[in-house]
Amino acid sequence: MAAAAASNNNNTYESFDLDTEESHLYFFALFHVARSALVTSGAESNQIAWIVHRHRSVARKMKMWLVFIAVGVCTGIVAFALATAVEMLTGFKFWLHSIIVKPTTEHPLDADFVAAYFAHLATCILYAGIAATLTAFVSPIAAGSGIPEVKSYLNGCAIPRVLDLITGAVKMVGLALSVSSGLAIGKEGPLVHTGAVLANVIGSLKFRSFKHQAQLSNFVSGGAAAGVAAAFGAPLGGVLFSLEEASTRFSLEGLWYNFACAMMSALTLTLCFALRSGHVFDINNIGGSGLISFGLSNQSMVFTIWEIPIFAIIGALGGVLGAVFNSINVRLAKWRRLHVSGPRRRVVEVIVIAALTSTIGYWAPSVYSRASHCQSVPKHAHVDVSYFRRYTCPQGEFNDVATLIFSPMEQSLKVLLHAEISLSTSALVLVTIVTYVEAVITFGIGIPAGLFVPLIFLGASGGRIIGEFLRASLGGSVTSFNPGSYALIGAASMLGGVTRMTVSLSVIIAETTGNITWVLPIMIVLLVSKWVGDAFNESIYEAHVVDVKNIPFLGPHAPSHFAFIDARTVMHKLEHGIDVAHLHGETVGSILQLLRRSSHNGFPVLADCGGGEFCVEGHVTRDALTRLLHAMLASQRAVEADTPTQQRSLLKTTRSLTRRRFEKRKRTTTPSSSIPPEEEEFYRSLLPPEDGNATDGGNNHHHRANDVEGCGGDPRGEEEDTLMSLIDGVEAEDILLEMAEGKLSAHDVKLDRLDARRTVRIDQIFHPCPIIAREHWPMTRVYTCFRLFGLRQLTVCDCRGRLRGVITRHEIANAQSMIMHA
Repeated sequence: MAAAAASNNNNTYESFDLDTEESHLYFFALFHVARSALVTSGAESNQIAWIVHRHRSVARKMKMWLVFIAVGVCTGIVAFALATAVEMLTGFKFWLHSIIVKPTTEHPLDADFVAAYFAHLATCILYAGIAATLTAFVSPIAAGSGIPEVKSYLNGCAIPRVLDLITGAVKMVGLALSVSSGLAIGKEGPLVHTGAVLANVIGSLKFRSFKHQAQLSNFVSGGAAAGVAAAFGAPLGGVLFSLEEASTRFSLEGLWYNFACAMMSALTLTLCFALRSGHVFDINNIGGSGLISFGLSNQSMVFTIWEIPIFAIIGALGGVLGAVFNSINVRLAKWRRLHVSGPRRRVVEVIVIAALTSTIGYWAPSVYSRASHCQSVPKHAHVDVSYFRRYTCPQGEFNDVATLIFSPMEQSLKVLLHAEISLSTSALVLVTIVTYVEAVITFGIGIPAGLFVPLIFLGASGGRIIGEFLRASLGGSVTSFNPGSYALIGAASMLGGVTRMTVSLSVIIAETTGNITWVLPIMIVLLVSKWVGDAFNESIYEAHVVDVKNIPFLGPHAPSHFAFIDARTVMHKLEHGIDVAHLHGETVGSILQLLRRSSHNGFPVLADCGGGEFCVEGHVTRDALTRLLHAMLASQRAVEADTPTQQRSLLKTTRSLTRRRFEKRKRTTTPSSSIPPEEEEFYRSLLPPEDGNATDGGNNHHHRANDVEGCGGDPRGEEEDTLMSLIDGVEAEDILLEMAEGKLSAHDVKLDRLDARRTVRIDQIFHPCPIIAREHWPMTRVYTCFRLFGLRQLTVCDCRGRLRGVITRHEIANAQSMIMHA
């Protein structure tokens, strides 16, 4: 059905269908009554209200809240485990260095200092090598930050194994090792990905009513919010991140759920830290509620009106540097896909970069003389004195270059933001240049790696350069002046220039610093950096989604040239071949042939409209057809069981929910008066014909079903059981919706047991009211429909309703690509 495979890789990705398939069976499962009955029976409004209320029960609402709360709690626990692992691994690395280097060592070429270097190098390579090996050979999709993949998933793109439990496990283990190795990476992006994995896993457990893809997407959105909340200790920022950056479609109800999920994530992590520190009843003394903290800022630190233009200039510089960062990194990522594609090469690349990073960080401080870069450790520096690195300085002094480049990046960041000391300009320039190059090269290698911490550190060091310069120039003329303030502004500008986020970043920084006074200048900086960066290219995440990974991602706005193209130009035309299903006359054999021949996941449903022409009546998914066939097979096998003993044996050897529910429903009764005739006829068709006549769909099926009821299936001896109760008609979701306990395939050889001539009732399972485009529709409208409704495909018809073509995300992506190249 989709266009023929194009040369680019985006045709390897399928799309989700987030649009509700409003078939008769769906409405029956939803409201326990056929849609036609609701529309035509003239039921009283209070009766319909009771039906809707029954579906939207308090129990289901409570399930929803419990799932989101569980996701938040699990994300907080996993984040705590990650933080503990990183502290232990990093602590071991520096403990090993401290026991080798003697306290009297004052020259970098001393034997013990050189020996400590090799121990440090070996530890870094070991950590990074294990992380790279796990990622390359177990779950390659776990590499990177994971934010582009989560964005794509919530946009409607099906990326294989991106939210599997194994992917999440590799992500966390690899992240702990790679961060501890000292590479220029952070934890925040992988935590977003991990939260999404936990949300998908928990939401897919036994909550059968949550199997619809749109509902799973809501859970994943909440998991992304929980990941940000745990990373920064910013629950409100996590909710806004999910709204601004991650999600494509967002509802008010989803906002409430995400709020609870992010709150529980931050609260759980805070309680875990409190338990570890012993301050169970005083959580204010644990030093922050997130893995990444800017440290609490000085509440008396304010800004003046004359500084706002300087802040805007810093924002513009961040936008330029961010655009350059994105451009270089994307080009490097494309080169990697061509030349560093194999798992062994990916591992070797990681080891080489880890060796270079650790070597530069270890020896860079030795470039400068001791006299210019050694100073006394301050007694009141507003940061932990253990953050200051002695390197080869005398006892009681620290090396400013080593403090910034040899220490863990998060410790160095707090020195830049809060230490009331004078840092040399040469040290800050060296650290800024080295960190910029390392971050550009490292982001995108074959390990789990985030980008926020390197960007924050990079911007803070650049902002500190400006702050130190202004302090040296202005002296004490401005009492409120503090270089740490400019480090904070620089961090915001670099984040905005690379990620192009505004609202969520403002709140995240405000929550992380605990100072709302600086929200206004941060907003100004983020907006200016976004304006400047957007003038050159797109954000780093969207660039990796579209340009590097070739995912058919639909951005917030349609390309401007789409206004001059109609659907007829882009669609996959009928004459090129389109797989379809017919409303009437389909048999088991024809449906099996269609599903096994075609790789597409949805098919237009055609009906005879007279004159030998066929008009589009609706749409049916591969999943609906496959589950219908498996339901027919399950019913047939249950009917073929001659005794209750054989039926119980059958139930023990199968995982089909329909078969298990079949046995359960045989022991209950359902008044046949509540069953619409067309629904009862449809369910009868699920059972095999008594005499093998495929076209006889009614009486013989009913006769055979009554025979089964009389063979002792009802232990209470009730003879009033109808066919509907026999195959669980009251809970018809078991056939199409709740039967999603496992992945069913049309290639299952067991389906060959069905009579190939047997009629298949597509009219009960197809979607009768899909969105259908006309040939003359502008592509801007088509683009909006895909993004707004989460469509997998869009059928294109002429003015008489005849099929003319089909548009999928691949046709849209190909149209964008061809016009851009032209």
